[in-house]
Amino acid sequence: MNKRAEMEGSKTVFYIVFGLAFTATCIALISIISAGDVQEADIPSGLEEFLLVQRLLSSKDCLAYQDPLTLRTYPAVVDPEKFSDEQIAGCTSKAIRMGMGGKQVKSAAFASPFRGKEYDVLVADNGRFISGRVYIEHG
Repeated sequence: MNKRAEMEGSKTVFYIVFGLAFTATCIALISIISAGDVQEADIPSGLEEFLLVQRLLSSKDCLAYQDPLTLRTYPAVVDPEKFSDEQIAGCTSKAIRMGMGGKQVKSAAFASPFRGKEYDVLVADNGRFISGRVYIEHG
């Protein structure tokens, strides 16, 4: 028998087996994917507030201290020079009211008394960090 004919016959069997296995795999994947229930994701309560506080305290564009020499941004270290109404308004489109060390800033007018949450932070003070508290309320 011719070796070339023998080789072509074994390739044909391989392609048939491969084709069947590939088809079975595709059908199995399609059935698994289509069997899953598609549901709307539930957003945990407090997530929006958490993300807003993280942005305020961790972004150099908001209140986080940025070292002028290394340009490193320190999350949860508040730069008192950035603690202003304009900085808060430029940081987020949400209505925010904050207090720190007796000073209060806001991005929008609030009619109600202050009911914010308290967060422990560090405050940059002439190259050193001191303990402080920030009060944040969003409307």
